[in-house]
Amino acid sequence: MRTLMAVAGCVAGGLVGCAAVVVSPGCVSYQTTVTPVKTVPGLDVVVTDAGGQFWQVAVTNQTGEIVNLVWDESLYVATNGESDRIIRGKTRRIHAGQAQPVSPIAPGASLREVFVRESSVDHAGLGGGAPADPSRNARVLLVFETGGKKAVHESSILFTKR
Repeated sequence: MRTLMAVAGCVAGGLVGCAAVVVSPGCVSYQTTVTPVKTVPGLDVVVTDAGGQFWQVAVTNQTGEIVNLVWDESLYVATNGESDRIIRGKTRRIHAGQAQPVSPIAPGASLREVFVRESSVDHAGLGGGAPADPSRNARVLLVFETGGKKAVHESSILFTKR
């Protein structure tokens, strides 16, 4: 069985950064710019384009407590307004519809993970990633939990035609 992470590695092709290129099926390419809109105190969160339909999150926990990234409550909101659960890259395709464990991050430690929106799992590696409505931004909402309290980090994704 393949994991989404393995597929992501093939698709990513080294395109990791705040500004990367997404190629749509009609050979139209888009540059992405990811900007944090809402942050969580004590967490350094960076969302980047990992190529194709994949995204990467890097989190550094600067708090004194263990922080959990709650995958099943985290969302990708497409440019057309469709909200979709995100699937972490280490999830096997066959398990994509099941509950995902949280990712704990120890105090002073970091987490780096690739993810994809759930509706893209069946189409992983088939190109795409192009926005449905390039005039609007997509959003990534990551839910973090510590001490029974939840907080949301939100990033806005701007697609610019190249």
